[in-house]
Amino acid sequence: MEKIDYRDPKETKKIGSINQALEILNNAAMESGDEIRTMIDKDYKKIKETLSDIKPEIRGALNEIRQVSAESLRSAKEKVVDSTKEAAEKIDESAHRHPWYFIAASSALAAVLGFSLGRKSKHSS
Repeated sequence: MEKIDYRDPKETKKIGSINQALEILNNAAMESGDEIRTMIDKDYKKIKETLSDIKPEIRGALNEIRQVSAESLRSAKEKVVDSTKEAAEKIDESAHRHPWYFIAASSALAAVLGFSLGRKSKHSS
């Protein structure tokens, strides 16, 4: 059987039957499928090569991010500890300078807490 180039728009041969037309379409589909598979295979290989080339760069970037994150976390932890120590020292100094204020505040807080707990226990009985 003579093969007709189905992609050539200038083809002068006429298709003689529906079966011949279906055969031409089937051949075109098979050849197009092979071409597409070949293109996909080439693109896949290029992507794979590109990713393997940049893999060390990605690892380096991730390690750098990990180091920066660890340093930032350490720095934040130090700041929290330092500010907590400063606040505790200021409260301690203030309590030594004005002990009666702290005694009065503690007594008032204890009274309010005792009153609240006492009321709850009476209502729940």
